[in-house]
Amino acid sequence: MKKSVTLYNIYPLWFILLAPEHILLSLPIHFLIDCLVLLAGMALFKIADKKECFRYGIWRVFGFGRLADCFGVMYMAVVTGEGHLDGVEWFVTVPGVVIAAVSIFLLHYFFTFRWEDRGQRLKMALLFAVATAPYAFLFPIYA
Repeated sequence: MKKSVTLYNIYPLWFILLAPEHILLSLPIHFLIDCLVLLAGMALFKIADKKECFRYGIWRVFGFGRLADCFGVMYMAVVTGEGHLDGVEWFVTVPGVVIAAVSIFLLHYFFTFRWEDRGQRLKMALLFAVATAPYAFLFPIYA
């Protein structure tokens, strides 16, 4: 009987190991998503100086977003003891997404948007936590 293996999207550890050339595709997609969410947030919350906010914020948004994803990945790697999961382990993947989302919120609130007032920081950090959380962790990839 053939045993099926389920790998979860633990970015970037397994992704780099299995297909290192695809990281060149993944990073620009994440950057584009961050750009779109930042532009939408600036328009939605009526941030005054959009050009300066985008120019200084996008690299912080992108960098801290990837760092927060790594926090979720580290949790899942420590809990499983390996770089992959067998079966549907919601007790590992859901907390991994939550840890990454909370990390996104905290990093953006305290570091990325620190020049904005408290209300704008809260709204923007919450928008990024909800819109850019690594939901792909929840989808298994069958190998």
